[in-house]
Amino acid sequence: MRVWCLCFLLLGSVVLYGAVPNPDQNADGTMSETDLQALAAYLVGNDAPAVAALRADLSGDGQVGAPDLVEMQLLLAGQPVRNYVLLHRAVDATTLPPTGRVTVTMTVGHYGRDVIRGFWLTDCTPATLELTAFSVWLEGVELLDVWPESGLPGDIYDSYVARRWVLEVPPDFVAGHPLVPGETLLVVMELTATAAGSHALDACSWAGDGPAGVGPLFAVGDAALSVMVTVGE
Repeated sequence: MRVWCLCFLLLGSVVLYGAVPNPDQNADGTMSETDLQALAAYLVGNDAPAVAALRADLSGDGQVGAPDLVEMQLLLAGQPVRNYVLLHRAVDATTLPPTGRVTVTMTVGHYGRDVIRGFWLTDCTPATLELTAFSVWLEGVELLDVWPESGLPGDIYDSYVARRWVLEVPPDFVAGHPLVPGETLLVVMELTATAAGSHALDACSWAGDGPAGVGPLFAVGDAALSVMVTVGE
């Protein structure tokens, strides 16, 4: 078992040119696709349609939707948008009987512009939820050579076990599993409860290597990924 730690890397910022309208168009205090649609309408009313589409479609996929929301949020946070990854956590149950099992699916969507090499995903789970089965899928193909590197309870967070899922290892990347723009990675974990109580699934992060001139990439999942699982007596 290898003991490892996370290195937090500081990334550059993006400079916006020209006037930028208020992104929270409906003034509800949060960014949503509704705001993006309103933003698109604003741009159409102030620019030629072709220019408006170019400015509202931040992800460059020809539509105004969730990927553009992610780009806008990163811009507002001063983060680079050249390469970004969208994480999502889903569970098949939030209430378990004693010794019950829950399947956790981590979905990784690459909406960036460059191939990311040496990609790895870290997920921290309560030590009271034991990993009993797993599978890793890249674009629908199961990666049988990807296994989790597990730490010890409390290595990073008290009472949590951190696991890192490494697609390929630099500098040679022998495994040959680059994360290509537009691809989706799934990490599916079966967790078995060993103690009663409420257990939060929240901390996660990802990292990888960008091409020459871009350098290392790193991001931490936000509170929206948090899921609470309750185990009965």
